[in-house]
Amino acid sequence: MMAQARIAKLVGLCGALLIASAVTAQMSGLPKMVERKLAEEAKEAEKLFRFTEAFERYQTLSYALHERAMADSALRADMADSTLWVFESGIECAERSGNLLGAADLIDTLIVLGRASEDQWLQRIQLAYQLDNLEEAHGIWEQGKIVLRSPEWNERAESLNRLLAELEENETPAILSRFRPSSDVPEFGAVPFGGGVVFVSTNEVPGILPLLDGWTGMRYSELRYTADRDSADNPVRFGEKVKRTDLMKSGRSMFHDGPVGFSSEEDVAFVTRNHNEESSINGARTRHLRIDMMERKGDVWVPSEDTLAINDPSFSTCHGVLDTLGNLIFSSNRPGGHGGMDLWRCQRGEDGTFGPPENLGPRVNTSGNEVFPFVNSVNQMYFSSNGREFSFGGLDVYKLVEGESEPVLLGQPDNSFADDFAIHVDETGVGYLSSNRGGQDRIYNLQLREVFADFEIQITGCDDEVASGLQIKAFNTTTKESSTLTTDVNGKISFQTIIGEVMELTFEGNWTYQGFGTKEFVSRVEGFNEGIIRLDYTPRDNQVQLLMEEVNPNEIDVELWHDDGSSVQLGINEEGLAFWGLQEYATYSELRANAIGYQTQIEPVRNQEDCPRPDSLVVPMRRVVSIDLSSVYYDLDKATLRPRSKKVLDSVVVYMKAVPAVKLELSSHTDCRGSDEYNQKLSQRRAQSCVDYIIATGISKDRIVPQGYGEQRLRNECADGVRCTEAQHQDNRRTELRIIAPGESPGSGGR
Repeated sequence: MMAQARIAKLVGLCGALLIASAVTAQMSGLPKMVERKLAEEAKEAEKLFRFTEAFERYQTLSYALHERAMADSALRADMADSTLWVFESGIECAERSGNLLGAADLIDTLIVLGRASEDQWLQRIQLAYQLDNLEEAHGIWEQGKIVLRSPEWNERAESLNRLLAELEENETPAILSRFRPSSDVPEFGAVPFGGGVVFVSTNEVPGILPLLDGWTGMRYSELRYTADRDSADNPVRFGEKVKRTDLMKSGRSMFHDGPVGFSSEEDVAFVTRNHNEESSINGARTRHLRIDMMERKGDVWVPSEDTLAINDPSFSTCHGVLDTLGNLIFSSNRPGGHGGMDLWRCQRGEDGTFGPPENLGPRVNTSGNEVFPFVNSVNQMYFSSNGREFSFGGLDVYKLVEGESEPVLLGQPDNSFADDFAIHVDETGVGYLSSNRGGQDRIYNLQLREVFADFEIQITGCDDEVASGLQIKAFNTTTKESSTLTTDVNGKISFQTIIGEVMELTFEGNWTYQGFGTKEFVSRVEGFNEGIIRLDYTPRDNQVQLLMEEVNPNEIDVELWHDDGSSVQLGINEEGLAFWGLQEYATYSELRANAIGYQTQIEPVRNQEDCPRPDSLVVPMRRVVSIDLSSVYYDLDKATLRPRSKKVLDSVVVYMKAVPAVKLELSSHTDCRGSDEYNQKLSQRRAQSCVDYIIATGISKDRIVPQGYGEQRLRNECADGVRCTEAQHQDNRRTELRIIAPGESPGSGGR
């Protein structure tokens, strides 16, 4: 019931024009003839949808009956249905004209007389909620328990209060403030335009004999403009009151004008106005609503050359707005809908014209009324409806996001138990809302605090490798809340902020990645945001770990190779680890590892010029053959190979055939006994005898070089003049293999 006055305006049922006249009568002692006359006038006005006029007469009659009943207890106790209908009709007309205080007053009168029904007691509780007086609602409930003494009614009241309490807990955080707090006339439908605001205003143009809307008893509405949207509380001057100041004078009707919707460029407007043609409902003159499309020519608005085919005087078409694709969304009670006012869409064709109306369907529309659509720049649609089961009552604001199955009811304070409608918020949730909370249409500045921006930030190295498991610190500069976010297996973190809030991310760094200072993330629009943060790697040397049965650095060669064919040899320690600098060897592309008896292993090395990243390679070495050179023995003062030594050298041949690219130095060593010169020559002969044997098997002489070191490289302290055992001397009499690095001279690289 509470929204019927609003819907009356929407469907364009403008009542017969009338000259304002106060219905004056004494509250008691009305002559019977006057009572009959008032009753007839009230019924006729109600029949013709002039609900304000009807209410005034019903109210006068109700006051008279009240005074008479209070003076006559017998009459009060036996008030007949023939008189109760006056109160009931008055309550009905009050609600339909939007006069909630009048409806509450008549129910209070019935309560005082003891003639209020159980339904009217419940209705009075709802009216208290609608008038934003929750304390009064609770008091009426407690009073009803005492007066009615009805368990059934109390159960219904408890159920109603539970529903209302549940709705009270439904919150959509927002900041509301009056748009024009000094204005005392009904206003609604604020829309930004240029640097100012256009809105609908009523009751501001008295004139000599102002025209009134019979349904509401108020003067007809027009579009007003104020140039400062941030402080638009300019008082209405006398000059504005003596003439109509409609923003769009061209095509203006004599009746209701507004609201209006603008194109994104603000050069096209869709104005809701009354049809000039009349229709008739129960004999009442009515004018439904139409949409006029206007174009701006400089500072003047003129009717568009493109006419809208959707208008028809037999039903209402109103509240036109454009979506992000340029399609026209509007409200209409045209045939083919779901009941009452529905939301419809006309798609814009390639030639710029609008196609036929399409109903938005049951996802949006109900058997009630769906009105005041608005679509913001991110294609989120807001609208008002009084046809959904879970609602505050009257017109409530809903939000429909693309991809969601159902519209979402906005909670308090965006919605109230009164009519809430004509929301217009940009992609940041800032704008305007109209509501008659408190009993009169008013415009409110609105800043939604439930408009969220979702962020998904991926953290990678500078080489785009995902960085999982990192601890990222997050700080919301608005809420002052801190948290720690951990990157997932894809290196991503997710968080949500209210649009306009700044989220600061920091990372202190770890063994792998360098930290970064504060990085800010903020979105001015609602929706999904992606980002990426690339990290530099913590500088340190690259390393390679050779996995092999036994590490002998003297028998291992590790090299970095460049694409141009050059190479550099790396030192390797006894643990099988080799290291190289990030920048010094940034352009090398390959690592080669050779070990005596093992297959050559080649590993690609990442170019590190643009993104220095310490690599840690693990290279398993695959053995080809075991070579025990400690079993190569010679007779005293001889270089002749023994049969057992030849078997050992056969394993060297197997290795060299398996690894055809390797070049070896075969070296022979003596103990300290004998002269240096003699030992040098002896070791050279012994090395040569080994090499000759290997070459004889088919190995190229370019691949193996004999090298005698005499007593130059003793393994122990058994030098000249030191007494040693034979076993110690034997340890120095040995044969060794060493891999010759590319470009290396034989005999120069022994370890």
